[in-house]
Amino acid sequence: DLSDKEEESENIIYKKAVDDLSRAGFDSKSESMKPIIKQIFYAANGTGDVLILGETGTGKTTLAKLIHQISSRSSNIFKDFSCGSFSPDLIESELFGHVKGAFTGALTDKKGILDLIGDGTLFLDELAELSVEKQRQLLYVFGRLKKYHPVGTPEKEKIIKARIIAATLKIPTEDNVRKDLFERFQYVITLPPLRERRDDIPIFVSRIMHNYLIKHNRDVSINEGALNVLYGQPWLGNLHQLNRVLEKAADAVILEGKDEIH
Repeated sequence: DLSDKEEESENIIYKKAVDDLSRAGFDSKSESMKPIIKQIFYAANGTGDVLILGETGTGKTTLAKLIHQISSRSSNIFKDFSCGSFSPDLIESELFGHVKGAFTGALTDKKGILDLIGDGTLFLDELAELSVEKQRQLLYVFGRLKKYHPVGTPEKEKIIKARIIAATLKIPTEDNVRKDLFERFQYVITLPPLRERRDDIPIFVSRIMHNYLIKHNRDVSINEGALNVLYGQPWLGNLHQLNRVLEKAADAVILEGKDEIH
């Protein structure tokens, strides 16, 4: 039966995806993550560019690094570029570089990020923080042209070798986001908020406590009662909020001379 063979094939792919992601440090027991695990697996093993959507604190940067880590580009550079951290006038200079005298303040030649990372992965975080016009420019360069030139040298075209992973918390249908910019990504992954993947809370708690041990050289555990309290919270700040809450609680029990969050 064709449907049975398709289901068997899907199960094999899912198992391989779980195994590969687990080896890379990504685990999940949540039902809401099952289809996403396969999407991550396909994106990591593919060659096309990736868009990650999700609320603040859902782990978009962590996922971008994971995709790079599993991909064939893992031995190359991963560069995180926050689009919201630069003025519109400096975006092109940072990404593409510039030559001396290209604009006021350009006292020397400067290589752009795309030059520096070569065949690596460029992670464009907060993509929708850019103006519509700047999004249009990026669409043309990354999506259609596949080439760029340092600011001040339009005659010196360079081929884009890097893979692009972008992330935003804004939905592509909003007026301030160019829909065609998002449609150029071959892989689109939406990370659910923590409140929709509560079964993964113990995994995150274990990871946060392990990081706390490494950072502070103090081994702090959490009892079942405290864990149950975590299950019931809305977690509007997602993983960032969970991390802050647990670190604060761990600091408090250490001050009490204890080693268990209760």
